[in-house]
Amino acid sequence: MPLLRYFGFAGSALVLLLFGLSWFVPQPVAEPIRSGIDRSVIRISSVEKLPERVDIDSSLPTIVPPPNVMDFAERWPVAKPHQTLTGRL
Repeated sequence: MPLLRYFGFAGSALVLLLFGLSWFVPQPVAEPIRSGIDRSVIRISSVEKLPERVDIDSSLPTIVPPPNVMDFAERWPVAKPHQTLTGRL
């Protein structure tokens, strides 16, 4: 029950604090003070240009078939076991 008593005390203290602050702080003005500014003439420009447009051709196949493994293995240089530790081919 001490936990419920803590939440009751802390919650009521926070509610009283909010009521006190709302009484102390003035209410905001409904209309801005400088509402007569003409914002239609503000123009923003930049020296930097956008990157070039990238066109993605979706008519090409997205999955490229893998090369024949045997063709790749025949072209790959094979080192002898004693050469792999020394780094020489």
